Amino acid sequence: MRTRLAIMIPVALLAPVFILTSCFEEGGYTNVVIPGTVFEVDSLPGDTLYVESTESTKVVPIKTNQRDWTFSVVSGGSFCSAKKSGGIAVSVKENEYISTRTAEITLKGGDVTHRIFVHQKEGSPFFRLSQSMVEFDSIGGVDKVATVTVSSNFAWAQQVTPASSWLGIDIPQSGALVKTLELFCPNANNADTARTAEITFTASDNKYQSIIGAKKIAVTQKGKIVAGQE
Repeated sequence: MRTRLAIMIPVALLAPVFILTSCFEEGGYTNVVIPGTVFEVDSLPGDTLYVESTESTKVVPIKTNQRDWTFSVVSGGSFCSAKKSGGIAVSVKENEYISTRTAEITLKGGDVTHRIFVHQKEGSPFFRLSQSMVEFDSIGGVDKVATVTVSSNFAWAQQVTPASSWLGIDIPQSGALVKTLELFCPNANNADTARTAEITFTASDNKYQSIIGAKKIAVTQKGKIVAGQE
């Protein structure tokens, strides 16, 4: 006849993933190992996943005996997402900004919780114009507007050369990466010849000036229409 005797042992004295009990059998005690919670994030030093600035997906292996483990993107959800796929598959959108960004994912299996920090590299600086030439007729008018889109991930300012009152510039839309220049000629050009100006750009931080390079907008307003030359 076999008599079982359970012995309570404080969890702190046990290995992290096993509970040890003892059973009495004829002839002595026999140890019985009962598996506990196994939930480990594998191959992720410092709990940090480093990714490039480009759009990408990386799978982080999970060692677990918990079927219903869960996760949540607690910060950085605007650019980072995750799903279960042979572990946890972490996806990031392209980073168009010139600064690094970080997301945090919390994972829970049984009574064990882990955090993963996703560190995405900064994007490369860029400066783009939707067009480089704008032409107006001689009549002008504030209702005749030409739109040029400037896309950039660093701060910049524009200048008109030579400085002139015949060319107006408004910037009604100001976004993080895209700004819209609205160009117009408020007055007619009564001269026989066309008048011209250039809109050039300067980076607020001089280290980005080489990215702008020679990009500019050439603006022309035609001369007045002479009878017989319509």
